[in-house]
Amino acid sequence: MFSTRKSVVLLAVIALLLSALACSLPGGEEEPTEAPPTAVADVAPTDEPAPTEAPTEEPTAEPTAVPTEEPAPEPTDEPTPEPEPTAATGGAVSSGLEPGWRLYTNGNYVNDLAYADGDLWAATGGGVVVWDLADGAYVKLTTADGLIDNETATIEYCEMGGRFIAVGSSNGIAMLNLDTLDIDHWTDANTGMEDNDVEDILCLNDVGIMFVGYSFSGVDAYSFDEDEWVNFNRADGDLESDFVDEMLFVNGDSPTLWVSSGIGLTILSDDPIFYDEDSGLPDDSINAMATGADGFVYLGTFDGLIQGDGSGAWTLFNDDNVAEFPFGSIQGIVANEDGTLWIGSTFGEVCLFDPTTSACVEFYEREPGMADGLSTMIWADGVLAYGDDFGEGVSVYNGDRWASFYIDEQLGSNDVRDVAEDIDGFIWVATDSGVYRIDPADESAEWVLFDTDNSGLPSRSISTIFPDPNGGIWFGGFGIAYYDGSRWTPYDEDSGLISDFVRDIQMDNQGRLWVGTSDGISVWDGTEFTNFGEDSGLPETSIRVLQPVGDAMWVGTNGGGLLRIVGDEFEQWNRDNSSLPSDFVDSLAPDPSVEGGVLAGTGGYIVSVSPDGAFSELTDTDAFDIADIHVTPEGEILVASTTGAYVYADGSWRQLTVADGIPNATVTTVFVDSLGTAWFGAGGTGNG
Repeated sequence: MFSTRKSVVLLAVIALLLSALACSLPGGEEEPTEAPPTAVADVAPTDEPAPTEAPTEEPTAEPTAVPTEEPAPEPTDEPTPEPEPTAATGGAVSSGLEPGWRLYTNGNYVNDLAYADGDLWAATGGGVVVWDLADGAYVKLTTADGLIDNETATIEYCEMGGRFIAVGSSNGIAMLNLDTLDIDHWTDANTGMEDNDVEDILCLNDVGIMFVGYSFSGVDAYSFDEDEWVNFNRADGDLESDFVDEMLFVNGDSPTLWVSSGIGLTILSDDPIFYDEDSGLPDDSINAMATGADGFVYLGTFDGLIQGDGSGAWTLFNDDNVAEFPFGSIQGIVANEDGTLWIGSTFGEVCLFDPTTSACVEFYEREPGMADGLSTMIWADGVLAYGDDFGEGVSVYNGDRWASFYIDEQLGSNDVRDVAEDIDGFIWVATDSGVYRIDPADESAEWVLFDTDNSGLPSRSISTIFPDPNGGIWFGGFGIAYYDGSRWTPYDEDSGLISDFVRDIQMDNQGRLWVGTSDGISVWDGTEFTNFGEDSGLPETSIRVLQPVGDAMWVGTNGGGLLRIVGDEFEQWNRDNSSLPSDFVDSLAPDPSVEGGVLAGTGGYIVSVSPDGAFSELTDTDAFDIADIHVTPEGEILVASTTGAYVYADGSWRQLTVADGIPNATVTTVFVDSLGTAWFGAGGTGNG
């Protein structure tokens, strides 16, 4: 049972709803079809192309310029030698570019959709994209336009003393006023919000109530009229879990809030009910929820579609009992007035399902205009729309044909793993969808994509890049490959590499290539690999990062602390034998103030380590992880972390946040090029 205060708040909400609602609200998070008009077209995004008509065919990922296509030769006992050194043209001394931030994000990775009078709003991993359903024109909004974050998780049309689009992210909520076009930031610092890590938003506009679901902090109920926030959580017995994935208001005889955590279900009322697989729920990994015209609640899960009324009786529909049922996890549900349901699966298969006959009366897959993946679905005033969180934008069905709404973005991914500069001054960016190259000195330059279709990359997902002094470039992902500008040479376990799971590549002062993997280290001398693993006495084989300094190779490991290798000798420092803060060392860089030493990122700490094992803590950040460290020739230190970026200059540290211009709070890599430009890459579910 709730505390008295919570009971009063929830009962007040229910009373308001019963008196205000003549009929049920639409099921799920679908927006009302009669939403007020918006003024979105007047919003001018920063550095975005003019709106273009959306293509009607499926989106493509063709590069704007294609690297030389040479077949990757099979590795032999004598791999193709590295090219002879060539004269470097080098980067220009000055680029001539205007100073300031340039933001590269991709708005085709769609996490949620909302609708307001002709406009489809998409919350994406690269900002918010507003599509005009009439002509396919779009406006893209990022932090440069006032958003609180570029990685947006949820979006909802809300009436909270005005007409708003509420955009939830890990940094809080951006409230875009559709009348003034102003954007306010709601956080736990300036409101009664329990947390900033917002996963879902549900607005009951007839009564001015907003529910906010958090990744780790339960559910907030906010009353605009009372300006009061109340949190419902597991510790107080309100929820079965503090993890919130989806919320659904069910306006039956006793209105309730259904809350999915991904591992269970709570039916929130004055006396909450909890369900999971142990209590009879066929599948508790719930991704979508909607109320049908028949009064049942429908749950989209990994195992299929579940029908229930909250009493504990459930019916599961899937390919075991329904012909042409969508394959994969059900990610989207839209309830129709005639009792049918549109349902969509992870793999972009869509079915018009009739619960009365347990049949898909219409079924669509791989039609022109349909994205291959589906993360969310919405009914938008006569059209069905779904978003794809794998980068293919939005697909819209008007009852006759499918159309693809897709932005031809410069950077094709929001998951950046590494940034490097080659001998000619080109910047290379490693992502989960290939490698991108750009000339940073040319303001009009376009990104060039290298992927497994047009190059000899070892895998689509690349984790590390190392440009060598000969003008070639090494790439690591699932295996490694060397590109000399015209030819690719691959290497993998069959070639002698100790493991194909490559995490870092560096070169020592003898010109030997070191490859750090999940199972040890391989050293390439131009002819063969020498491997260091458990059998050779390597104290820890799960390698995170490598850093050459002088005649030593420093090694950060995944649980084994810090290693220093000179010749065949290993030294190890960990929490047991040193003051190393953590045994997980994710980043290394030469320490400009300690000869032969390194800066190590371990946990949320940055420490200086000398060759003889003397430790000195530079700073303790709020970060869970220090992902990368870069030292400039002037001795400035730039740090990438899970709480933004940090810069050490003139004797003091400064933190950079999204408000300062970095793409996301989770920064994965940082690099300063020969022009003096700092590149900050974000990854995971982050941005470019």
